[in-house]
Amino acid sequence: MVGLYLTSLEPAAGKSAMCTGIGKRLLKDGKKVGFLKPVLVSAEPQSGEVVDQDAAFIKQVLALEEPVASLCVTALTPQTLEEALASRENGLGQKLRAAYEEICRDRDVVVLEGISGQAQASAQIAKLLGAKAIIVTLYAGDSTTGEIAAAAQTLGDSLLGVIINAVPQNKIESVRTSIVPRLEESEVRVLGVLPQDRALFTLSVGEIAQRLQGKLLNSAEGSGELVENLMMGTMYVGSGIDYFDHKANKAVIIRGERPDMQLAALETSTKCLILSGNTPPTPSILNRAQEKGVPIVVAEPDTLSTAAIIEDALGKARFRQEKKVERLEEILAQHFDFQALYKELGLAG
Repeated sequence: MVGLYLTSLEPAAGKSAMCTGIGKRLLKDGKKVGFLKPVLVSAEPQSGEVVDQDAAFIKQVLALEEPVASLCVTALTPQTLEEALASRENGLGQKLRAAYEEICRDRDVVVLEGISGQAQASAQIAKLLGAKAIIVTLYAGDSTTGEIAAAAQTLGDSLLGVIINAVPQNKIESVRTSIVPRLEESEVRVLGVLPQDRALFTLSVGEIAQRLQGKLLNSAEGSGELVENLMMGTMYVGSGIDYFDHKANKAVIIRGERPDMQLAALETSTKCLILSGNTPPTPSILNRAQEKGVPIVVAEPDTLSTAAIIEDALGKARFRQEKKVERLEEILAQHFDFQALYKELGLAG
């Protein structure tokens, strides 16, 4: 049995996504896979049972039998985590080891979702559990190299490799020919250079309605559809259909009193129609949306405020939809070195 600890240099770098995608591939390759989140780092102290939504999603995707509460060992603030790791009297190490050993039973691999930013704490946890570590980091230009090298030095012998995530398509070749060789000169293995993909930074229609505190009027079965783009109805001169055809898989925000633009949007690749200003649709628009299977959300804010709320939410989108898992599996199959991972973990063949 082997443990694989995924840490990151910054929050929202894709740790949960990588745990899910790598875990799924291991399962498909016939491995018995477990999952554990040793420490949930929280800005504020938490008490009672620790339940993490990312862990709950991973439990579902990997079809794990354990209750969610047993997949999250403890919740600590950054300061209390450092203090707990430095102390031998609080029992944190014993608690983490006991939970890990329980998850390890009858498993080939346990995927561990680590913490962000605290390289020293990650090094201690990985060593404590005898796990191999992968650093997940977002592409940040040339500064990526120095940050990775520093974290790699801290992790030491525990480090297995690095994933550089969300690289813009026009920077992929530069990363492969410049950043990767420099890291390899520092004896840091790059396991994957993953391209930026809009499909992974999406919200479901239901999540949009929730963020807007809006009312979903119809086609509730479409609430799980993913929105990749956002458009606003305008005073566009010409065919509204031509205008809305510029983007696919989109949410369209239109004032409630513009049924002409609403109808045009419904004739294109629209996942959700959002009516701003708390104005309900006309019966003809509602009927057409029902025919097309396009959910309508009525939101109270004006058009610009509605757009700002959604854009902010898209920037913080979480990895908790099955369709995102499917796309990530495709990306990892093309851009992640599973052969090297398996060899280092002793899983080859």
